[in-house]
Amino acid sequence: MSAGRPHVRLLHTEPADGDTVTADLQRIRLVFSGAVEEAFSEIRLAGPANLDLRLDVQSDTRTDRALLARVPSLEPGAYRASWRIMSTDGHTSEGSFVFFVQLPRPPSAGDNGETETAPAGGVDELPPPARADSMGLDVPPSLALSRGAAVAALLALGGLLAMIAWIAPGPSRRAQRLAYALAFLVPILLAGHILLWFRSVSPGGALDLERLPALLGTRAGGLEILRLGLAVAAVGTLAFGRHVTSAALLTFLAVVVSGGTGHALTADPDVSVPAKALHLLAVQLWLGGLLYLVVEARDDPAYRTTARRVSRIALLAVLTLTVTGIIQVLVTLPTLGSVLTTTYGRLVLAKTGGLVILVLFGYRNQFRLLPALEEGGGSRGLRTSVMWETLVMAGVFMLAALLAYVPPNP
Repeated sequence: MSAGRPHVRLLHTEPADGDTVTADLQRIRLVFSGAVEEAFSEIRLAGPANLDLRLDVQSDTRTDRALLARVPSLEPGAYRASWRIMSTDGHTSEGSFVFFVQLPRPPSAGDNGETETAPAGGVDELPPPARADSMGLDVPPSLALSRGAAVAALLALGGLLAMIAWIAPGPSRRAQRLAYALAFLVPILLAGHILLWFRSVSPGGALDLERLPALLGTRAGGLEILRLGLAVAAVGTLAFGRHVTSAALLTFLAVVVSGGTGHALTADPDVSVPAKALHLLAVQLWLGGLLYLVVEARDDPAYRTTARRVSRIALLAVLTLTVTGIIQVLVTLPTLGSVLTTTYGRLVLAKTGGLVILVLFGYRNQFRLLPALEEGGGSRGLRTSVMWETLVMAGVFMLAALLAYVPPNP
């Protein structure tokens, strides 16, 4: 049985892979390790005489983890059933299996009771099974990048608004201008990501707008539209009322909603969803502080006070990221050894390496550049260091975006 390293695994098929069917086949039944979305799942059947048939798929009334598809009358021969499903976390999986049809011959004069067998070489004539790419990334890279850009912009916006509303004393004109620009950019990026995701999960990769209500009716789609709605509401509060505090609260809620997206929905959600939400909130405050120090760099007491506060926030963020990151790895990967043997695990290690680099930047800022700033050495050195720290964090975001679409299963 072939499959493309799924997020939700195929557990059982009727008929089974390699089975020979000796009676009229009525249906195909697939059972998965998690719940699947009927509207964005498909089964295709390939067989003799260049048969390529898309079957009508229905959910099994007994469980949300199974799909049924009725099949027409089949001639003797070899058949490949190819499936593609969307699980409740919004990720797609695909694979295929082969079975054979061997039916009794119709009665005729001189019938000796033999059965009609599958033609020799029938399997070789079938199309090859679906395969994932070499990285195990089951989506176009543009989708992963769009997710990373949208979430990074959302975190940057929320962090900057938190800095302006609650953390940084004194005027914040340049930070406010950047926050306003991000506020208008975030909904655009989130909407673009939804459209790319919609296209990637739709059968055939077609952007069929008639399916859009069905997508938004799924659990993953509902969370995506809620996050977009909160981002639009944040724009409204800034554009029409200039309520920075309200906008900050709305973006915090949007980040909390982000905690329920991706692998967290299917990997022990009672633990992984809160852990991911805290993970993202910690990144939001850390990133917001870094951006504030870059855009508001100046030599005055208010900036020095803000720099000290950002340093303390960064330390708390590192501790939170470490704990919540360990929790997410434990509930997502099947074994600890998978950190070394799976693409997902290796990306986790790369992301951890990025965090170590960020910690080293923080150490340098805390014990070398901040004391120099306090002694009147100017803000240029700290600003340059923080700028590089922000660029490293952007690279970590891209790794996190890939993690969202790489299945943790070996």
